[in-house]
Amino acid sequence: MTTTADDSRRARREAAVQHRAAKSDRAKAEARLGWLLAGPAFVIMLAVTAYPIGQAVFDSLFSFRLTAPDERHFVFLSNYATIFTDGVFWRALLVTVLITVVTVAVDWCSASRWPW
Repeated sequence: MTTTADDSRRARREAAVQHRAAKSDRAKAEARLGWLLAGPAFVIMLAVTAYPIGQAVFDSLFSFRLTAPDERHFVFLSNYATIFTDGVFWRALLVTVLITVVTVAVDWCSASRWPW
């Protein structure tokens, strides 16, 4: 036994499927053109963000000094163990989170046009 809510959801789902299937050739061509024009920008944005993150993760697995680049030793997760057991790191993280929360709250309040 089905309810009217189930029937309504099923009808909306079927209408959405028919609407998607009923795209004209022009609409399909425009969608394809949009992806072709935006695709290179997506690839460049991905490369510009992914490469530095990957390089930072790779470098974090080594004991590396900029003054002596040839003296590089693989330490695996030792660098992470060092920072996670350091009180200065946790204090800095707390200050960063606090600054972020305060900044977002102030921006949100000013964007909401609250009368202060």
